[in-house]
Amino acid sequence: MRFIALGIAATFLAALPAHAEWKQYQYKDLGVDAYFPVAPTRTTTTYKPMIRKPLAKPAPAVVLSAKDDDITYTLEVVDYAAQAAQGSDIAEEAFSDAIGFTDGGSNRKPDEFVVTTISRWDLGKNSVYGPALTIERKDKDSTHVLEDIVFHKGKLYLISASVPGKSPNRLSLGLGRFMDTIQFYMPGYGFNYATGHDYPLGDNDPGDRDDKPAAAGYKPPQGLVSGPNKDGPPA
Repeated sequence: MRFIALGIAATFLAALPAHAEWKQYQYKDLGVDAYFPVAPTRTTTTYKPMIRKPLAKPAPAVVLSAKDDDITYTLEVVDYAAQAAQGSDIAEEAFSDAIGFTDGGSNRKPDEFVVTTISRWDLGKNSVYGPALTIERKDKDSTHVLEDIVFHKGKLYLISASVPGKSPNRLSLGLGRFMDTIQFYMPGYGFNYATGHDYPLGDNDPGDRDDKPAAAGYKPPQGLVSGPNKDGPPA
């Protein structure tokens, strides 16, 4: 998940609608874990930037998508191993594409957007960074979009949650939850509710997730979210 305060995350998760049965899905081949409110569909496609004369060549992509009510959750992973050395530029180009700055390559109007933060996953040598955007699309639904753009280890990750702009679900906490519970595969990452330790491993801080016992009196919370990693946030 993003690098956010645990207390804020716990409060945030507790306020989610009861009908959403969020589960963690592990995609080791894609290098990422993701929580979805319903089982996502997996499709293969070819990623083609809309920008005119793009740096990024068309490349194979996997799209994981789920819809809960009128909210669409999407994780697109594009294989750019052949252009890994150009990763930072490909990510910037994807940023431009996401907000409609297509350099004359289509009739799409540029969207209104705000860079809300630069997300960080994990610490030190395991860090992964990417801009987090809030986009108000100039389409027929005035679609409201949260999107993260990450280039990591030869893959472009496009993480988004979208909803029609006039929908009451525009304020759903599910949009933020999807964005904040993405995990990349890195050793020692994340908060382990079973032990009560946070990341990273091996820094010798007893308050962090490592090989030391949990603090005296620590009890794992009830109702853990099921999933391959067995240590997701409370439902």
